[in-house]
Amino acid sequence: MTTTSHQQDERTARGARPRAGRASGRVRPRDAVPTRVAAAGRPMRAALLRVPFVVALIAVLGGGVGSVLYLNTKMDESGMRTEQATMTSAQLRLQIEELGRTIADLGATPRLAQEAQAMGLVPAGDAAIMTIDADGNATLIGTPEPVTANAHAGAGR
Repeated sequence: MTTTSHQQDERTARGARPRAGRASGRVRPRDAVPTRVAAAGRPMRAALLRVPFVVALIAVLGGGVGSVLYLNTKMDESGMRTEQATMTSAQLRLQIEELGRTIADLGATPRLAQEAQAMGLVPAGDAAIMTIDADGNATLIGTPEPVTANAHAGAGR
């Protein structure tokens, strides 16, 4: 289909500009498919050129998700270990407090007196004191007396 100069004159008169780059003056119908889109294999080639980028993007995203899952698992494991250590520490603190109370009870004076009496020991009375001066002479202060078990039976309480 060729255009005549008369048709071009009519278009120019209506305000339409002649198309640039058309030396032959042919008019393309509106439903015609552009030749660059209809070229065989062109869309497939363009898609294949994007494949490395898409694969790299998927690998990076997959690696990121995997890393987040790994770190989350490690954090949970660490949290469980911390919780277990806290519970063990609390139990040990309670045990230390109980042992401290037991030691204080065993070291108390009334308990020691009871155990000494059960072993047959008797409390000492007033003892005499011996002093030695620089010349080697001994001086006795007080009067030593033997202690009997019956005389001091109630003294330890």
